[in-house]
Amino acid sequence: MWIFLHALLLIAAWLGIAYCFLAFWTTVKFHFHNRKTPAGDFTPPVSILKPLCGLDPHGYESLRSHCIQDYPDYEIIFGVAAPDDPAVAAVERLITEFPELSMRLVVCSNVFGMNFKISNLLQMLPEARHPYLVINDSDIGVPRDYLRKVVGPLHNRGVGTVTCLYRGVASQNIGSRLELMAIEGDFIPGVLFAREIEKGIHFAMGSTMALHRDVLERIGGLASVADYLADDY
Repeated sequence: MWIFLHALLLIAAWLGIAYCFLAFWTTVKFHFHNRKTPAGDFTPPVSILKPLCGLDPHGYESLRSHCIQDYPDYEIIFGVAAPDDPAVAAVERLITEFPELSMRLVVCSNVFGMNFKISNLLQMLPEARHPYLVINDSDIGVPRDYLRKVVGPLHNRGVGTVTCLYRGVASQNIGSRLELMAIEGDFIPGVLFAREIEKGIHFAMGSTMALHRDVLERIGGLASVADYLADDY
């Protein structure tokens, strides 16, 4: 009995070690591949949808990074559930700072389904003027070539959705640092390992979902996930 248990634990340990090596390999492979990926020349007009609830640490800087994109034509639609949301002041400040950029704030006073984020998006979507959409989380900060990189692959009609990994930024408390370790040491390698064995990504993450309106409609639209907690998987 003990020999069998020992063998079972040994096999489990070796499988864990093997997974760690494979995850490390796929992460390194992705890193070098990503460095060679240029920003695309396909730059159709884009609507960015940013559902907000409160203002995270560095929240203004994260939102501002979307306003300085190296991209010819885009708009940003912000959405909050209540007019007294702390994020409203940040959005109003951005609208004042960047008068040349098309930005609008939608107060989403209705509730559709159990997922409040999707409820907000359902009320923001009618305000979007462009056929290409980029939906990302409120706490995401992006580089200047972000839109070019996430919209470019949509030129290939075989690409339904573009999504992105993300890196965490730890604050001073231990909980934040532990979460950062989990993101970079477990979550990211796990996603890249799944990408390798499944020959591509077959899910999207809330950090970025870039797609055409037609694709969104074909999969049932936002209303189809209004009662799901995990709307981005």
